[in-house]
Amino acid sequence: MRASRTLGLVLLLFVAACAPLRRPESAPLWAGPPPAVPSAQFTPAPPLQFLVDPYPEECGPSWLGADVASSIRLGQDRYAWLFGDTLLGSVRDDCPGGEEYCDRRVEPEPERAMIRNSVGISARASDGAFRRVVKYWPTSGGEPRDMFPSDDGTFLWPLAGARVGPYLYVTANRNTPESGLAPVGNVLLRIDNPDDSPEEWSIRRWDLPHFRAYDGPLPNLVWTTAIVPAGKYVYLLGQLGEATGSSTVLARFPVTEMAAATWPPKADYLLTDERTGRRRFGAFDLERLHRVGGLPGTSEATVDWDPDVGWYSYRIPPLEFDVRLYTAGDLRGPWRDEGAVYRLPAPWSTAQRSDCPPEQAPCPRYIAYAVKAHPELAPKGARVLSYNVNIASGSFAEAEAAAEESPGFYVPQLLIGPAKKPLSQRP
Repeated sequence: MRASRTLGLVLLLFVAACAPLRRPESAPLWAGPPPAVPSAQFTPAPPLQFLVDPYPEECGPSWLGADVASSIRLGQDRYAWLFGDTLLGSVRDDCPGGEEYCDRRVEPEPERAMIRNSVGISARASDGAFRRVVKYWPTSGGEPRDMFPSDDGTFLWPLAGARVGPYLYVTANRNTPESGLAPVGNVLLRIDNPDDSPEEWSIRRWDLPHFRAYDGPLPNLVWTTAIVPAGKYVYLLGQLGEATGSSTVLARFPVTEMAAATWPPKADYLLTDERTGRRRFGAFDLERLHRVGGLPGTSEATVDWDPDVGWYSYRIPPLEFDVRLYTAGDLRGPWRDEGAVYRLPAPWSTAQRSDCPPEQAPCPRYIAYAVKAHPELAPKGARVLSYNVNIASGSFAEAEAAAEESPGFYVPQLLIGPAKKPLSQRP
């Protein structure tokens, strides 16, 4: 890994008057009964949805929605949440129909309507229940700014994170307005003081090596899908190729190096030995990168371990609306597709674009993506997932209109379901 630079930024730009209001330990709790664990299928979970839904800020703009929604354990009772593009504006919680929020209105000034990333902190109460996620982003001169800044003409989309020793690590794509969804680089961020409030986070940044851009020589290669501590190593999951033809690839760092103050550590990559055909970790070799069997590549995901099940990960295939479960006994594979566990409801899975040419039909209005597991929120015997919905194509103005017209649009949607054993382990 090549160290590109050290930012060492201390984010002291938050509005001082709002600082006392941003205390996760005093955030509201869900007032109703705890979530019930369904016996057969995943279902929406209002007690958990409350945790991430928009709420009106007492000063400054309010967080109206964002994607990514990766949660990371910082300590016994404290979790960080990562968010990508974040809508800002106004919202009400005194809704006539009893909804948790209503009347979302995106800021009319474009430069204040969206920032490229934000974070949240959730805290667990003494009875074990989680409090609402408190959202954070910095300001400068009264203008909202990205939580993870970039000063080289690019912006950062944080996708995955893990606590390793005293540090919080975050993988992020570097993008430009011109590149759209296609990253122009991968970076690894290190927060040196994650136990402090995000206003005080000190953030360092390094370029991840062996990135291959979408507009460069094939195959494309990104290293930001997931970051997974397991035993003596911290694994990076990457995506080789794109869309339905992509594969999952693996790299790893020693935990001892990730937890040390000196940087950068040296990564090993999962390769296929040309002579024996066996898998082994070694120096990067594009031609010999091992494609993890049975686990399709994706831009972002979570990969978790359950002692009763093994490794598990959830995905929504490109341009589809089914959440599928994948399991494995070994992180390196082979993985098994356990089938669909949830079908997104209407209108997300049914609405069609009104301007769809007949020869291109069907033309879904929405896309679904960013399925993440949140083990900390799950009661015993259950799994909790989130997913996100955006417009399949169109302008920011169209997305803004969808946010104002459709509750749930571009807000992570929380599901709860049973933690079933893989088919291979069932009698």
